[in-house]
Amino acid sequence: MFGLTVSNVPVVNIRREFTFFRESLSDERFVLKLKQVREPIETPYFIWNDLPMNLLTYIVQRSILGVEACVNAAAVYQLLARGRFDPKMAEKLNGPGRLLGGKGMADTLYNRIPSQVSSELQLSVMDCELWEQVRRFYREVRNPLFHGYQLDRPPISGVQDAMQMLGCVYGWMDRWWGAFGEIEAFSRLTLPDIDR
Repeated sequence: MFGLTVSNVPVVNIRREFTFFRESLSDERFVLKLKQVREPIETPYFIWNDLPMNLLTYIVQRSILGVEACVNAAAVYQLLARGRFDPKMAEKLNGPGRLLGGKGMADTLYNRIPSQVSSELQLSVMDCELWEQVRRFYREVRNPLFHGYQLDRPPISGVQDAMQMLGCVYGWMDRWWGAFGEIEAFSRLTLPDIDR
């Protein structure tokens, strides 16, 4: 459409960007820049000229998009490895919301897509506590962020916790994906306390 075509973003780039954002949110100098409205914030990926706190919405949105893209890539990788990826499966995975019958985006992404490989790989089966946190996060944060909302005066600690939870999702994927092995940085993460 409009002469535009799309291709996959290399998942290694998605993961690098996520790691950069996660580490930056623990860097005192970066966090200090978020609290000032003096100058643009420079990163290896872009120069941010908007209000510094709005950058947090962008970071969370980009990180969510990355995790979502990786779930699909992980399923394709495993289906190819098992000789079960065909045009019909490609169609299912390219339009998962309408073809897999999930109960919302979180269920589709973290349960229905992995179950195309094996029902044992569903997040709700492999890690119930993480699944409950992801489900709540989608309801309260992710879905609004992708429907015209932004984070409202987010505390840095809250964004750090969201990034930690998304890192746990990567850890879950790494246990069955196989493309990267189990990446130590993600496998050592623990779930943040959601009640603060």
